[in-house]
Amino acid sequence: MRMKLKIRNAVDNAEISAEVDDSDSVNDVLVFASEYWKEQNYALVMKVGNKLIQPNLLISDLGLKDGDTVVIVPDPQGG
Repeated sequence: MRMKLKIRNAVDNAEISAEVDDSDSVNDVLVFASEYWKEQNYALVMKVGNKLIQPNLLISDLGLKDGDTVVIVPDPQGG
């Protein structure tokens, strides 16, 4: 199932939207965001609420709904 997610960059609060499939991985979203913001995707992690999300999980694993916001932050472990 396709859905639109809002992706917010925690560094500068910039926000983009992306259409994703629930079969896409978190890493797919990180790659998309890193290309948009010209960052190295291995240096970024995704947060949903206060929880850091593993890049190998699928969007369907996260229980996200159309229009939800995820946050991209620099990897606290240094990537």
